[in-house]
Amino acid sequence: MINKKLICAAALCASLFTSASFANEYSDLKLSVDESRLLARMNLEGQKDRFVVVERASKKVLAEVPETRRQAIDWCEWISKSQFACQFRSNSHHVGVLQGLTSLHVFDVNDQKERVIFGNRDYISSAPGKRFANARWLEEKKAAIKIVDHLPQDQRKILVLEYPLERKGLYNYSPSKMRSVSLSKLNIYTGRRELIKRMSYAEAEKFDS
Repeated sequence: MINKKLICAAALCASLFTSASFANEYSDLKLSVDESRLLARMNLEGQKDRFVVVERASKKVLAEVPETRRQAIDWCEWISKSQFACQFRSNSHHVGVLQGLTSLHVFDVNDQKERVIFGNRDYISSAPGKRFANARWLEEKKAAIKIVDHLPQDQRKILVLEYPLERKGLYNYSPSKMRSVSLSKLNIYTGRRELIKRMSYAEAEKFDS
């Protein structure tokens, strides 16, 4: 099936930037719920990737979220008119550092604030930066998230799949295909989760397709 919103996002991005920079520097294009803003990954040669939010009318960059030496960004997704979520993953070349642990962050374009709503407490608490100041209350959770639905009837929550992470080798974590996956409603303000059902990894992949 052709994703018309993705085509629209690509056309918008092409109009915002030159065709050369668009082809080489921007990917993962997503329009906001009201189609007034564009979220895109910038792929800059020799630098870490970053996600940027561009206002459609003014072509102004409203926000940007960079990767760091210790963190990669798996994905970013709009969850409301002014908020988007990004999943960070530990990704360091230092010996002895755990790899693959994740945390889910929500960014508000309007007030330029960020909050952590899901992830592994030890990884989040040890990571640098003020963005993790509110992570002390987070439940210990080693899992990766996929957003299934934005739940417009309940704008404080999103429907997500939680893929448990298992340790492989000394320092690496990756999604387990043997453990059950949780379908939950996740509160984007408090991080509280409401379990709906559990399913196998294979069922979850079909559910999310």
